[in-house]
Amino acid sequence: MKRAIMHIAAIVFSLTTISLYAAGTEEIPLGGLTVPEAFQRLEKPEIMADDALLDTKIEEAFYGRQTEAIRFAINSLRSPRIQNIDGNRVDRTFDLRAAKRIFQKFPADALDLLKKEYLTGNATLRENIIQAVGGMAAEDEVRPMLIAALDDKAFSDEEDPEMEGDPLRVCDNAYNQLVLRYSIKDVLRTIGAAHRIEIRDYHIEILKEKFLSGAVS
Repeated sequence: MKRAIMHIAAIVFSLTTISLYAAGTEEIPLGGLTVPEAFQRLEKPEIMADDALLDTKIEEAFYGRQTEAIRFAINSLRSPRIQNIDGNRVDRTFDLRAAKRIFQKFPADALDLLKKEYLTGNATLRENIIQAVGGMAAEDEVRPMLIAALDDKAFSDEEDPEMEGDPLRVCDNAYNQLVLRYSIKDVLRTIGAAHRIEIRDYHIEILKEKFLSGAVS
């Protein structure tokens, strides 16, 4: 009997300890974190996999400090999406996705900063910005930005050992974003690393002509 009582007491003590530990380690609300901490928290797989949840978390984390969040998101685009560092493959796909959704959530605050950074940034930043703005709703500003990028032949610094062929250029990414954004028919659907440069340029010229002729509304 004494042993049974001691055993029950030990269980109660353990459960109490676990409860107190859990209460002390509850996640701080995103709005109470610094911008870098909140940005990192967004990259949990369960958040990344759900657009609606990601948007909710972005608003929770950054409402009232949008400009700071946008500047941090832009800085996250300065590094290649895929990079080889000391023999290790670094994949920043989640960084790009989080940044894109932040820009889409606060477009009025984001676009001016994105355009300024695009004009002064290196090829990697320009490429990432083009991928980011492709999904933004501000038609009057995004469309001319994407069309102008069709003339940007610079290669990014992305290093993907699994990729065959030449890396994509800024103009290749602009092509892909335009075709997707406007659901353009009778063109190559996507430019990829496997396409030779002359093939890419050929299809880019076709797309440019469609916009110049007014064939794309």
